[in-house]
This record gives sequence, C-alpha cells and structure tokens, in this order.
Amino acid sequence: MNRKSRNKLLAATAVIIILISGLTYFSLSGKGSLAYFKTVKEIRADKSLVGETLRVGGKVLPGTRSQGPDGLKFKIGDAGSSLWVTYRGSQPSTFGDNVQVIAEGELISADHLKAKTLVTKCPSKFKTKKIE
Repeated sequence: MNRKSRNKLLAATAVIIILISGLTYFSLSGKGSLAYFKTVKEIRADKSLVGETLRVGGKVLPGTRSQGPDGLKFKIGDAGSSLWVTYRGSQPSTFGDNVQVIAEGELISADHLKAKTLVTKCPSKFKTKKIE
C-alpha cells in the first residue's frame, strides 16, 4: 500500500471513529432523540433538570385539564408525583383523562413543563364487539 492510500485509509477510519463516538455520546446523554422519556417521579426528584429540554411520560390526572390563553394546561402523574404541563398545538384525538401521554419540552420549574410536542400512547388492548 502506498503512502497516499494509507493516509486516506487512516483519515476515513478517524472520521468513522469520531462519528460513532459522537452518536454514542448523543444517545446516552439523554438529550438525543434516541433517549427514552423520564417519569414524573424522576423529574420531581432531580431539581437540576430545571431549564433542560426533556421528555416526560405519565397519566393525565382527571379534572385537571383546562384551555386558556397559554393553551392546554393539565397535570400528569405517576406513583404519587404530579407535574403541570402547558401545551400550545393541536391536541391528539385520543387525549383525555387517564390517558398515558409523553410530553416533550422545557422544564421551566420543578413542577411545570412547557411542552412543544404532545403524544398519547396507544392502548395495548382494544375491546372489540362480538359479532353475532
């Protein structure tokens, strides 16, 4: 192998290693789109997350939904912890009380997430009518 080919091979190898390292860091840091969502309990326990952009999953607590000048406001909860969420945007068709949601946005205080996206989790089972 001549010197020019060897240098190209080394440069290509270095680029691949840098890309793999960057993707690994990005996915494991919790800030990438590959990251899972945090629970309400995890967020309430970690005050250092205030100001961070993150995903949180929980169940919409009954009787907490309201529509106002700031958009949709509701509370999600799990394991005895709750968090207020405000969201401006189109409301998912399956959104309602006791529905599992994942909200992504900025945690503006220890108990308030300003969501940019809101997704409802699909139910794992559907009840069907028996056809006679």
